[in-house]
Amino acid sequence: MSCRTIALCFTETESAETLARSGAALARRHGAHLMGLFVLPDPYVYPATSIYLTGEIITQIRSGQRDTAQQIEAAFLSAAEREGVTPEWRCLEARLATVGERLCESARAADLVLVARPEHETAARPQEELIRHAGRPVLMIPP
Repeated sequence: MSCRTIALCFTETESAETLARSGAALARRHGAHLMGLFVLPDPYVYPATSIYLTGEIITQIRSGQRDTAQQIEAAFLSAAEREGVTPEWRCLEARLATVGERLCESARAADLVLVARPEHETAARPQEELIRHAGRPVLMIPP
């Protein structure tokens, strides 16, 4: 099997640098295209507090998510540049789907999917969805 496209599925900033370096090195070794994926989750609103949430609060939540996406994108592009591989960055919005579902949609265009192993089992939901539903080999990178 030849790897023409490698997808890096980012789920958190803590593991972004390690995942980006590992993916870029693997892409260089195989002469592959490198695709970075990050999903902005829908803001979760507890029903009991939904009456107190204004548009401004939702805007602040989205702003924080975009800041996170920019940090991850910077780590991804820096690693790709160091290794001399062609990067492609996709920042997606969940839009009523789960983070894992959105990652799977784009990851299906890749030959290999890399994702960071989560520190805590409770944070593993997107990784589980990728393994079960992407239809592509998934390599978990340790932190």
